[in-house]
Amino acid sequence: MNQGMQEPPAAEKLKISSIPLHQELLHRDNHEYQITTDISSELRVATLAYLSIQQEFNRIGKAVKADLPPDIERLTPFIDALVDSIVRNPAAAVWLARLKSKSSYAHRHCISCAILCGAMARQLGLSREELFNLTLSGLLIDIGKLRLPDALLRKATELTAAESHLARRHIQDGIGILKNTSLPIEIINAVRHHHERFNGCGYPSQLAGTDIPLYARIAGIVDCYDALTSPRYYATPIPHSEAILKLAGWRARLFQKN
Repeated sequence: MNQGMQEPPAAEKLKISSIPLHQELLHRDNHEYQITTDISSELRVATLAYLSIQQEFNRIGKAVKADLPPDIERLTPFIDALVDSIVRNPAAAVWLARLKSKSSYAHRHCISCAILCGAMARQLGLSREELFNLTLSGLLIDIGKLRLPDALLRKATELTAAESHLARRHIQDGIGILKNTSLPIEIINAVRHHHERFNGCGYPSQLAGTDIPLYARIAGIVDCYDALTSPRYYATPIPHSEAILKLAGWRARLFQKN
C-alpha cells in the first residue's frame, strides 16, 4: 500500500493546507438521505446493477487491450441503477462489495470501489449527481491497469524498483485511456490523484492536505480498504474490523482526519 511512497521533507509538512471536511462540504449541494427499502428486496436490484456493470466493464477491458476507445457512455444506465439502489438502501450494494468472489481481482476491485465511493458520498450527504460521479470515479480509478502486463499484476512477491515504477504508470495510462471522453474533470482528477496521500508522500504529484481533490481523497480511502480486505496474489486479506483500525491509524498522515 505504501509502495513507492517516501516521507516528505519536514519543511514541506509545514505547508500542508487542510480545510475541515465539514467546512468544505458547506460549499456543496448537500442532502439528507433516508433508508426507504429493506435489504432483501434491494439486494435483487443491486445485484442486477452489479452484474450489468461487470459485463460492461469486461467489454471496456477488451476495448482497451485492443487499443480501441472505451465506450464509457454505455455504463450510464447501469451506474444510475446502482446509485439509485445506494440512495434507497446502501447496505445491499455494500454487502456485494464485501463479497469476495472468485472473479478477476482487478475487475471485482473496480466495481467494489465504485460501490464504496457511492456509499461514502451518500454518507457525506452529497447530491445525487455527485453520487453518480463518485461511483463512476471508483469504477475507473484503476482503468490504467488494463494496460499493465498480466505477469506484473499477478506477481506474488515484492515488486522490484523497476516493476514498481512500471506499476505506477497505471495513472498515466488511465488518463490516456479517458482523454477523449466527456467525463467531468472531478472524475479525471480522481483517476489522476487517488494515490496522493495527505502528508504529501503519494504520487504522481506529491499533493498534500486538501490540495488533493475531494473525489481523489475518497477514492484513495476506498481503494486502500478494498485492497486490504481482498485476496490478492501478493497478500492475504485481513478482516473488515482490522482494516478499519489500520485506516484509523493512518488518519492525518495518509488520509484526512476530519
